[in-house]
Amino acid sequence: MEYPKSKELFERASKIMSGGVHSNGRNRKPHPIYMAKAQDAYVYDVDGNRYIDLIMGNGTMILGHNNPEFNERMAEYVAKNQGVVTGFDTPLSIDVAEHFLKITGNERVRFTNTGTEAVTHIIHIARYATGRNTIAVMEGAYDGWADMVYVNCFAPLDQVGDEACPKSVPGGGGLDPVTVSSTLVLPFNNIEATEKLIRAHKDDLAAIILEPIMIDIGFVEAKPEYIRFLRDICDELGIVLVFDELLTGFRIGLGGCQDYYGVKADLCMYGKAYANGYITAAVAGKAKYLDYTIPGRGVGFIGTFNGHQISLCAAAATLDMLDSGEVTKTIMSNADALREEFNAMAQRKGVPVLLRGKGGHFQVYFVEKEPTNYRQAAVTDAGRYGRYVASLQEQGVWCSQAPLSHHVLSVKHGRDVLDEMLSAMDKAVDKAFS
Repeated sequence: MEYPKSKELFERASKIMSGGVHSNGRNRKPHPIYMAKAQDAYVYDVDGNRYIDLIMGNGTMILGHNNPEFNERMAEYVAKNQGVVTGFDTPLSIDVAEHFLKITGNERVRFTNTGTEAVTHIIHIARYATGRNTIAVMEGAYDGWADMVYVNCFAPLDQVGDEACPKSVPGGGGLDPVTVSSTLVLPFNNIEATEKLIRAHKDDLAAIILEPIMIDIGFVEAKPEYIRFLRDICDELGIVLVFDELLTGFRIGLGGCQDYYGVKADLCMYGKAYANGYITAAVAGKAKYLDYTIPGRGVGFIGTFNGHQISLCAAAATLDMLDSGEVTKTIMSNADALREEFNAMAQRKGVPVLLRGKGGHFQVYFVEKEPTNYRQAAVTDAGRYGRYVASLQEQGVWCSQAPLSHHVLSVKHGRDVLDEMLSAMDKAVDKAFS
């Protein structure tokens, strides 16, 4: 494919926008590709090339791009809102909160704007509730870019230290080194080592934050016994258990990982799918903890754009369409079919590559066996992955160039789209091993 217009735009953008994009995740070698329009499962760049979109707004576009039913429902909610945009709560904000809690099974919810804002609120609540200061995260996890959690995220393997006691490596430059060093990093899926670290820090450990399914490193599931262990030890030691459901919510079943594992967290953060691309996030969980944010109770919960009415119109429209469970069921079924057919193809070829995924999220790993933690995922063959993605792009399939990333299906990625994807993936795997 040729990209002259994107190259021209990048040269222009680079003079006024550091890096030429507004989020580093959109960077691409040799230069970013700029999109002109999107529809259903497809995006079209400024040079007229069409792609099956497997990024889908980092998982936000659960209903697909420019979905007509969603657009119609949202327009109705906007009309009823009669000009209120921000700065006030409205009956709609209550309606959406009630619907959100009904679907997710939580007791309380408050809306904010981004996952990083949500996790920051959660940390404040956990510290206030416990009188402790330390926060624990999982090795390799991405739970936002706040100093307290942007730790040991995609860290080079030669920097992470002993597997039973991972080091607190900053996720990027400019983080407060004192804050980073105070964050406890736990080895995902290792009960014995995790328990030892938790008990060693029990007197100052306020919260354990985890993606029960680590989707930001592709798709690595927690073992059910690991989740149950965390719930039990948090109950025993008075630690707040936090699920990062930004990517798993509404996709790994309507109730997210809480339903999938049959374990209730104390607090959860949500975003992405429940507003189909519009800007919103949520802090939800047990009333015991959320009620610390009631005005005058001790914990602040402030934001000009919290409960932004246009975003809530999008959330209302999306939750209406998710409510029956059919969207989630369809995405689950299609993701299962993709996984089974890709892995069968790889087995026929006799090559070390596998696809892991559920709920519309998936990633292809160039490894011999299924990874169960960050270190096992991080050894995926980057060279082969690069050739694989380059081949897909040439065939009109849009993927992340990062070997540890995640890909996403929407309800618009139907059987015809899957067939086109699988045909391209078949050729791309051959390219990867050529």
